[in-house]
Amino acid sequence: MEQLKDFFENFFSTGDWPPRWYCGKWSEFHGWLYIISDFLIFAAYFTIPFLLIHFIIRKKNVPFPKVFWLFGAFIFACGATHLIDAIIFWYPAYKLSAIIRLVTAIVSWATIIALYRVLPSAFSLKTPAELEKIVDQRTEELRISIERSKFIADAMPQIVWTATPDGKVDYVNTQVTKYSGIPQSDLLQWGWLDLLHPDDAPAFERDWKTALNSLQGFEMESRLRNHEGQYRWFLTRALPHADEQGNILLWVATATEIEEHKRLAETLEQKVVERTEQLRHANDLLMRSNNDLESFASVASHDLQAPLRTIMTYMSMLEEKCGPSLDESGRRFIGRSMEVGARMRLLIENLLTYARLNSDPMRASKIDLNQILEAVSANLNEQLQQRQAEVVWGNLPTINADGTQLQQLLQNLIANGIHYNDNAVPRVGVSYRHLPGFHELTIKDNGVGIPADYLEKVFEVFVRLDAARKGTGLGLAICKRIVHNHGGSISATSEIGAGTTFVFTIQDNLQIPQNMGEN
Repeated sequence: MEQLKDFFENFFSTGDWPPRWYCGKWSEFHGWLYIISDFLIFAAYFTIPFLLIHFIIRKKNVPFPKVFWLFGAFIFACGATHLIDAIIFWYPAYKLSAIIRLVTAIVSWATIIALYRVLPSAFSLKTPAELEKIVDQRTEELRISIERSKFIADAMPQIVWTATPDGKVDYVNTQVTKYSGIPQSDLLQWGWLDLLHPDDAPAFERDWKTALNSLQGFEMESRLRNHEGQYRWFLTRALPHADEQGNILLWVATATEIEEHKRLAETLEQKVVERTEQLRHANDLLMRSNNDLESFASVASHDLQAPLRTIMTYMSMLEEKCGPSLDESGRRFIGRSMEVGARMRLLIENLLTYARLNSDPMRASKIDLNQILEAVSANLNEQLQQRQAEVVWGNLPTINADGTQLQQLLQNLIANGIHYNDNAVPRVGVSYRHLPGFHELTIKDNGVGIPADYLEKVFEVFVRLDAARKGTGLGLAICKRIVHNHGGSISATSEIGAGTTFVFTIQDNLQIPQNMGEN
């Protein structure tokens, strides 16, 4: 430690040694040869690091940059030892020379360690000959890939073309030549625009340039001229192809003929127009039919009911005053007349009901199904008692519906289940379930049933199964109309002797007018 302390305390002292000129017998030639050689070596060693630094700065992504820096420092340190050896001839800085040699030694071994670590990777680097071979191989692969792409493009039935980032066409496949009769070379750059129909060209050019500026995909229908001078419809699509940095490299586009599709679309459009006109005409007929029905219902209401009431009154008076004096046949005629009159009155009422369902607006409100069925049971109370019939239902929800129409619907279905029933105890059950967007109600009876041939017809107007069934032929038609007014559907299944099941749906969340309250 004492020597080390003395070394640095007298670091710049040169009294212990004379200049090298005075050490030994140096001749002028020998001394200056030594000095000049050391200076030249130092100059070379000094120049090499700066060349390395210049190389590293100019050459981006140079491999193993730390090794280059260490190697430069090593060479510079080596050069510094030669410089100090030359200086010692006049200034005996042996202590500085020792420090410089120590630094050189440290840098040298650091360089050796760094080289040892990177040599395996360095040996894996390709030689210029190997790199040239790889480039040639990749170039050939690229050429084959381009040729293959062109072959595929030429084999496609569509027109295929590519364009530079600024929109100039630099490639077209052979299909465009087959279609247009124009050589491929004449269609490059902007020559392909000559194929466009004059009416389509301005819009096509505008939209194409907009796509180029916005770097967005391009799609447009336009007409292209073929080799016969005829124009046919094509759908052109173009997409930009970009590198990882988002720079557009090229545009790739196809043009697909859609002439047949356009003709089909025009035909369909014409058919839609014709069908719309037919539907409008049918709707007009339906409107007139509804108006006629409403007029008939009005006539029936005013012009038929009044004489019918008069006839029924006279028949009742005849039975009351003359019944005892009439024989059995006469009384039977009076009874049949009263029965026919009642049926006629019911028919008129059903006609009026059916007509109103087509014209009167629906008045939806909150309806408790339990209360509706209680009202139906009260209206059919006499019929229920006569037949000892049962109407059963569970706890039913509250829904949005027209209460008057819904009561009419349920009453018609339940009355049918009781009337057309040969059982000692007619039974009608009502059940409910909620479906997505709909309420579903099921009315199941144990009646005589309906033949399968009639199941699809029972909801038509004036359809009766047979003469024995003395209905008006309007009850189920009224039911269908009510269900239709509520945005639903109705169907029936039946088994002869076992009963009939009616299932109908009502649209959920029917709009309720704001001024309508809850029932």
